[in-house]
Amino acid sequence: MTLIGGTAVAGETPFSVLDGHWHGPRLDLHIDYERMLANAQPDKPFDREPLHIKNRTGSMFVFSIGKRQFFAIIANEEMRLTGDGVEGTEVLSKKP
Repeated sequence: MTLIGGTAVAGETPFSVLDGHWHGPRLDLHIDYERMLANAQPDKPFDREPLHIKNRTGSMFVFSIGKRQFFAIIANEEMRLTGDGVEGTEVLSKKP
């Protein structure tokens, strides 16, 4: 895969698509891609932990927030997520 100006080429979803506030029925994620920080604890809204993107294939991402690892597929403004502390698959919507 080749990056041109931070944008993925050859059908890959850009990493920056992770950026933003993702909300679901049981989970809230705040991801700051530029600073590589994130929060998966809505009870601690000002805490940020390191964001590590471990892999990306097409629109599937493997990443960790602190010690928790997640697997996500992103399409449009929707993230299908599973991982540490997530029961089954959680569907999150990107908040404006």
